[in-house]
Amino acid sequence: MDTKDTRKKEGKTKKGASLLTKIQASFIFRLFTSLILAVFIWLTINATYVNPPGSPTINRPLSLRQRSSLENNGLELRTETFPSDVDILIKGRQEDIDKLTPSDFDVFIDFSDVSGVDDTSLEVQLNAPKAEAVNVAIVSIEPSVVPIEVERRTFRNVSIQVQFSGELAEGFILTGHTRNPSTKYFTARESLISQIDRVEVEVDLTGIAGNTVVHQQCRIYNTDGEEMNRLGWEQVVEISLEVSKDVPIRANIIGSPADDHYVRYYSTTPEIARINGTKEALEQVDSLDTDVLDLNDSRQSISGRRALLLPNNIRLSQDTLSRAEIDVTIYRYQYTQDFTLSKGRIELINNQEEFRYEIVENEIPLTLKGKVDDIADLDSNLINAVADVGELAQGTHAVPAVLTLPEGVFQVNDVLLTLIVATN
Repeated sequence: MDTKDTRKKEGKTKKGASLLTKIQASFIFRLFTSLILAVFIWLTINATYVNPPGSPTINRPLSLRQRSSLENNGLELRTETFPSDVDILIKGRQEDIDKLTPSDFDVFIDFSDVSGVDDTSLEVQLNAPKAEAVNVAIVSIEPSVVPIEVERRTFRNVSIQVQFSGELAEGFILTGHTRNPSTKYFTARESLISQIDRVEVEVDLTGIAGNTVVHQQCRIYNTDGEEMNRLGWEQVVEISLEVSKDVPIRANIIGSPADDHYVRYYSTTPEIARINGTKEALEQVDSLDTDVLDLNDSRQSISGRRALLLPNNIRLSQDTLSRAEIDVTIYRYQYTQDFTLSKGRIELINNQEEFRYEIVENEIPLTLKGKVDDIADLDSNLINAVADVGELAQGTHAVPAVLTLPEGVFQVNDVLLTLIVATN
């Protein structure tokens, strides 16, 4: 009996404990569920009202990087314009977004990614480590790709041509010019290089009267004759002008030929020297002398090469020899012709009043010497004579006559005339 009652009591006790356990478990479950619900409600309220999510757009300038890498790869960029800025759409909690500034977003395109002319676009790249650190996501970048066009880079050397305008000062000649540099080196994309037709520099010669150096900017023309202006293609050219003038060469002859000889003529070969120098130097020079050629009592024609004597700051042009050939023709005075002196061309001086005078000869023969040309062309009517009768007494006398001759003509023999002196 006791045992049976005991068993009943134990059974009731176990049922009560099981019920308590169920009650307790249900309470914990409700508590846990309430806690989760409370957290969810808190998160919802926080996300909706306290810290809502945001998706703002950040506008940032687009930078172009590593453009020099194109040149290093033998390429040149043909694209001239690029987007100035980029829109970045981000997403995150407002309090996280508020931790960022626009400067935390760096957008760029990198030209080192270009490997050849087949590359036609570059991806816009974003560097925003701080956004990643605060759990702000990048939704999109607009534009995300930038179109580009590149060409193979090439080079070309073009000779610089000098074009002259205007006139030098009167009497001056442009005998040469040099330019520095003489060529213009171009390096650019192929399509641009192929358009170059010529490179010119213009020099105005107006009024220039001596060697001059001028500096001028060269001009580049395409095949259509249009000027091509491009940054980096500027080139100043130094042009050195050789300006000359022609002056006569004067033979510097000293000494005399031997007695009874004379210089008939002389010449220089060449007759003209072309000289150049500064304007001030050229203004002082009207002729060039040779070095000395001494006749030294010569009895025959002589010749010799003599150096041209250059004043300070004067040079000979390239086409002028530094020496001149001097030819001196020497003749001997010759007794080339006999003449007659008519008595009408003889003047009697110192006449005495008590006498009368009569020249017996109508013509008196005489021989003259002189230069060939002077003797051959001598007119006998130009030969005059004077006879002094002041000391003569009455009678017949042989009286010398003194000839009056043109310059360069000389008397060979004494001229005697027969003179009769009689009283009046």
